Amino acid sequence: MGSLRRFSFVPADPTSCLVSTAIDLGRIRPRNQIPEVGLVRLLLLGRVTDLLENMRRTEEKDELTLEIVTIQASAIGLDPALAQNLVKNRLVNDKLVHIDGEEITLLYGKPSDVYGYSIRHMLSELSEAELSLLKLICNSTRKAMGIEDLDKVLGLFLRAYRQGLRTFLFDNKILQEFRHDEADYIVSPRAYKNEKNFKMAIEVLTDHKLSPLMDFIRENPGNPDTVVQTYKNVDRDAITALSSSGVIDPLALDVHGDKKNYLFSADLLRKRSDNDHFDLVKTTLANFRFGEYYSTNARLSSLEKFLQSLLDRGFAGAATPIGTDYNELESRQIVRVKAVSGTEKYRFWLLKRDVIEDCLSVLKGYVPINAQAMKPNLSGIDSVVQSRSDLNIISATKSTVADAIRMIQEGIGFG
Repeated sequence: MGSLRRFSFVPADPTSCLVSTAIDLGRIRPRNQIPEVGLVRLLLLGRVTDLLENMRRTEEKDELTLEIVTIQASAIGLDPALAQNLVKNRLVNDKLVHIDGEEITLLYGKPSDVYGYSIRHMLSELSEAELSLLKLICNSTRKAMGIEDLDKVLGLFLRAYRQGLRTFLFDNKILQEFRHDEADYIVSPRAYKNEKNFKMAIEVLTDHKLSPLMDFIRENPGNPDTVVQTYKNVDRDAITALSSSGVIDPLALDVHGDKKNYLFSADLLRKRSDNDHFDLVKTTLANFRFGEYYSTNARLSSLEKFLQSLLDRGFAGAATPIGTDYNELESRQIVRVKAVSGTEKYRFWLLKRDVIEDCLSVLKGYVPINAQAMKPNLSGIDSVVQSRSDLNIISATKSTVADAIRMIQEGIGFG
């Protein structure tokens, strides 16, 4: 295993969870109007942030017009007239877009720009009650909380809203209640996938080591379990208990016979409507983590810089292990691996830019926003989530598939 002395611990960024939670709340269509009124600023912020990411991920950016963005906004739940006013005024004033007649030019291009917008307006516009509720929901993805914590936050809202908001939170499975040792608690169902196993792991969950451990996994996603155990001084049984309860989301990866579990926080990428894409994100990040710790002869020294270089140049690396350790990514056509002429070294060539971009976002502490992107036409307005179909390979091994892809690409002169 690679030396842990070179490992860089990432400082906490609590605002990342606040933004993704605001977007999640904004996508819910409440059955009654109490949340729409009681959380009016919060839901609007979530939907506008969602719209910004839809615009950023639009492939035909040169075709963006006010009408097309209005259709995108309608699919998210924004009133068309309000959406046009927001784009023409707020987004122009914030220097996020430029409008020339009906044509819209984006002046931003990174997930951090979208997060930055949301955080600025969150801190300046949300009420104390709305911001407190956001923080409560985020904390519930990390640990169980007393029911009195929820009562205290709901008490910040006008009395007329309290019961309706409580019903909204539980009916939409934003929070769930459970009982332990004669006390009532709340927890996020998004973080804990199995209630029975969760209760079995209560003693681990209440251990003082939990919070630093979960912070480490959230802020340093995709690390192999052996690294996490060593760095945070926890035993395998604790990792197993947290994995079975759903607090930790392990991803098993086999790199030419070397089988390991790579750990993610369960609230990060689970239960998304675009799971096909984010399965690729987790697999890609885990495979590059292997390159950080276990590749022979040449290990990745700075994964963040490496991924940024791959995005900037379209290629990166020159090392022998690239030719042997990344067959999983080749078979899924996330990258292409090609020999460097006249050497025994290999280089990555970028194929799926969105996957690498989202890997980099996760490393930087930004939960990739599941943009409900769609072709901007009225006939498709009810189908706003496009899923990607994966190549289904049954009989061939990943290594054989990767070799075949290389031969095909080289045969047709790809690149």
